[in-house]
Amino acid sequence: MTRETTGRPRSAAAALVVAASLTVAAGAAHASPLLELTGGVSDHPFVSAHLGDGPSVAYTNPALLTQGKVSSFFGVMVVSQALSIDLDPRDPSHDISEAVYKARLIGEDGLLSPLTIKPLATSDLAEPRGSFDPSGSAGYLVLGSTTPIYRDRLFLGFQFTLPMAEFERQSPFFVDEREQFFSNSLHFELLEDRLEGNAAVLALAGEVLDTLSVGVGASMVTLSEANSDVFIGDPSYSTGGNINPHVKISTLFLPHAGITWEPTSAWRLQATAHFAGGHKVRGRSSVQLWSFPYAEGENSIDQDFSLVYRYQPLRLGFGVRLGADPDSAGVRPWEAALSARWSQWSTYLDRQGESPSETWADTVELSAGAGVLLGAQRVGLDLRYTPSPVPDQVGRSSYVDNDRAALGLSWTLPLARGWDLGLQGQAHALLARATVKRADASNPVFDEFPDSADLKTGDLIPESQGLQTNSPGFPGFSSEGWIWTGGIVLRRAL
Repeated sequence: MTRETTGRPRSAAAALVVAASLTVAAGAAHASPLLELTGGVSDHPFVSAHLGDGPSVAYTNPALLTQGKVSSFFGVMVVSQALSIDLDPRDPSHDISEAVYKARLIGEDGLLSPLTIKPLATSDLAEPRGSFDPSGSAGYLVLGSTTPIYRDRLFLGFQFTLPMAEFERQSPFFVDEREQFFSNSLHFELLEDRLEGNAAVLALAGEVLDTLSVGVGASMVTLSEANSDVFIGDPSYSTGGNINPHVKISTLFLPHAGITWEPTSAWRLQATAHFAGGHKVRGRSSVQLWSFPYAEGENSIDQDFSLVYRYQPLRLGFGVRLGADPDSAGVRPWEAALSARWSQWSTYLDRQGESPSETWADTVELSAGAGVLLGAQRVGLDLRYTPSPVPDQVGRSSYVDNDRAALGLSWTLPLARGWDLGLQGQAHALLARATVKRADASNPVFDEFPDSADLKTGDLIPESQGLQTNSPGFPGFSSEGWIWTGGIVLRRAL
């Protein structure tokens, strides 16, 4: 098999890839989808914004810092993703043959022109279709503290979530035929590496009135700029090159806020707002080649890129808590909460910094939770339903996401000298979902090998007729799975 090469030498393309790969390693703490999913190590992981107390509410609802005990905690949390994506069998007639390397498009005037998109022959793909396993597990250290800073009216709280293995993992991927050059697989858009990373949250809350509290907080996010200067002296690239990567990481803070109103001892109303944002990586690869004929005014081959990780949309939450009157120690024998949270997923940006071609839906998530005191011990039960914002992927893109139903259980046991031990477990079921591609989709699967002629003979290439694609999501796929979490935490009232 032979392949025609035109334009810049392969060494330039190889250098661009190498340089770009060096620039995506920078990372730091982000707004955390992990805390969104699990609620941290709160007694009430899904209604922490309404029943929570202590440092865990610094993220979910900072106004509650004024309601709970002043305390510190230290614990461990484990998250296991047992995920499955099954790709539908593909008829071999849709494979791209090696004839694509000598194919030319036939214009209306009969002239031949290069393919606008240059796929690989299916047999030349580096990875088998669907070979990536989306499952994985990760452990985290969690710690936090709250403290009064002015007359028991103004409180400060913070919490950190620190991975015990990889401090940070960022795994970009494409959701269409472009992923053939990389994992050649589909990925869960809102899970996988989004749940693997560190998080830092700081919050401040104050009692405006005896019945009214407000709080504001911030999650640390970063803007990374990564530029690589590359010089290659050997056009064959056989001896490598000289590479100077330059990385700059700027710290930003993504705000959130909460408010609570307690008109009676039993009732409390709450609202929260978490603003949109995520971690961004942008950069440039500048490659210099020895004795290369650059265009006039240029002295390098430049390639820019921009990525977005862990993007979270605007979220607005509302809830109500009902509880029994507290006993002499200030502990309520029971309490319960209902909540709803709206998320503006229509503004979503994927890992490539692209908006989905078919706009996602805004969603409303529903949660309920209750806690009861059994002697000196406290038991909690939470439920949550989260609809997927992703429309049916019947066209070119293959964003994988599922509706989720979740159950959370917690148990708190008092220990000596103001310490208590908390245990928590969660189960998140990804409800089964199946997708079949359709030819009448608004943005259908792209024909990567359209009807073409042989470069040398001018004859029509039979293998180019019909639809040929290496898109891993074609002709369809199904997804489901479970996410399991467990946590143990030591708390001490200050």
